[in-house]
This record gives sequence, structure tokens and C-alpha cells, in this order.
Amino acid sequence: MDGAINYSNPVYVADTESKLLWPDHQHPDIVLSIGTGYGQQHGDSHEDDEPKHPNYGRFVYKLLEYMFKQHISKQSQITWEGFLANQRVVKETKDERYHRLNVEFQTGKLPEPDGIEEMEYMETETTLYCKEHPDLITAISNKLISSLFYLKLDEIKQDHTDQHRQLCKGFPSDSFDIGRS
Repeated sequence: MDGAINYSNPVYVADTESKLLWPDHQHPDIVLSIGTGYGQQHGDSHEDDEPKHPNYGRFVYKLLEYMFKQHISKQSQITWEGFLANQRVVKETKDERYHRLNVEFQTGKLPEPDGIEEMEYMETETTLYCKEHPDLITAISNKLISSLFYLKLDEIKQDHTDQHRQLCKGFPSDSFDIGRS
């Protein structure tokens, strides 16, 4: 995340970088996009933000701040949906490898960027989101863990009992082993 200065959702940047690093890999093991949360527009109310006596400078600032937060939140999701639509893979592969976690704030109001006092609320909403999506959280966790390991092959032989099967001998290794001697 770059703080939404250039990219509210840098999934295209990460995808381009992975293709440069691993040009032989058609699809990554996993793409995990973690959103910053969103609120439904119809639930947002800024009546409390408006001063009792009109102060147009503050009103314009609050209006621009509100529009910016909504734009970043919405644009991030649109970017993800566009990225998914551009992936030339079957639905099962998308469901297995491409995931987005993005908490919907139940009040409908997005927390302030510097809203330290809203941290507990955001933590509660995130915990609730995880409890409501246990299968997704488990699938992502398992995929992240399994992508750390691979099989170092010692030999591959044709199975003499079945022409469609090969016998592989090797041992599991972790992806951190690549730089070890």
C-alpha cells in the first residue's frame, strides 16, 4: 500500500513485478489484496460534522475530505475487480488463487485516516469480518503456508505399472532454502 498517493490498490504493480521476477510462472501461487475497509455511501452521514453556524471553509474541507475517502475506498475495489476480470484463468483458479479481504464498516462511515480513537472500532469490525468468513480465512492461511514449501526433486521415473504416472523422489524444502548453501 502506498497510502493512496499513486495507487489505492497496487495489485497491478505487484502483478507486473511478479512477472518480471518470475517470467516462467503463468500464474502466482496466491494474490492477496488487503483493503483498508469501506462504508456504504447511503450510511454515511455528516450532519454532526456541519457547524451550527455556517463556516464555508470548514464545510468545503469536510466535503472534499469525505469525497476523497469515498473515492479511495471505491477506487480500490474497482481496481481489484478490473484486475480479476483481466486474469485469463478459469473461475476455479481465480477462486483458489486470487483473494481480497476488505472489511465493510457497519456504521457506513469510513474511519478518519488519523483517527487513533477509532482503532478499537476498526479492530472489532475486522475481528467480526474474520469470524463471518472463516472458510475464506482458513483457505488463504493454508495457501500462504503451503506456498512456502516445494519439493526438491532427486529423480523422476516412469511408473511401470501405469503409463500415465511418474514416480518422483525428493524431499520437501522451504522457499527460504533457495539462498542457502
